[in-house]
Amino acid sequence: MINADTRLVYPENAKSEAYRTYLEEIEAAKECPFCEAYLMKWKKIPPIKTGKYWLVVPLDFPHENADVHFMFIAKKHVTDIDELPTKAENELFRLRRWLKKKYKLKYGTILMRSGGPETGQTVTHLHAQLVKAKKGVIVLTRI
Repeated sequence: MINADTRLVYPENAKSEAYRTYLEEIEAAKECPFCEAYLMKWKKIPPIKTGKYWLVVPLDFPHENADVHFMFIAKKHVTDIDELPTKAENELFRLRRWLKKKYKLKYGTILMRSGGPETGQTVTHLHAQLVKAKKGVIVLTRI
C-alpha cells in the first residue's frame, strides 16, 4: 500500500542527468512509475512478458556498460520481497530462466534492493534487475 508520506522515487540516486530529470518529473507527479496504472505513462518500452506476480520490462535507461538490461517489476506495489508470497519468488526465477534462454545469456547479474535511498535505489516499488555486461567489461557498480 502506498503511504502518502513515503517517497516513491529518489532522484538524488540517479546515474545520469537525464534519469535524474525523469525521476524529478515522476516525483512532482506523485505517481509510482512501476504501478500498472502509471507504468506506460512513464515507461517508453512496454513489458515483454507478464506473469502472475511480475512484469519483465527492458530498461529505458540501461547501464552504459550493459549489453542486456531488464527489470522484473512486482505487479503489486510492495517495497520488499518479504511482502510477496513464496510463489512470487519462484516466478521471479522462472522468468529469469526464460530471459536467459531467450537472449542466450551465459552470464549476468541479478540485483534487488529494498530499504530506502541508502541502498542506492531510485524507485521504491519492488523490482529486480538482470544485467549482462558488454564483452570484456565488468559491471560492479550501482545500477
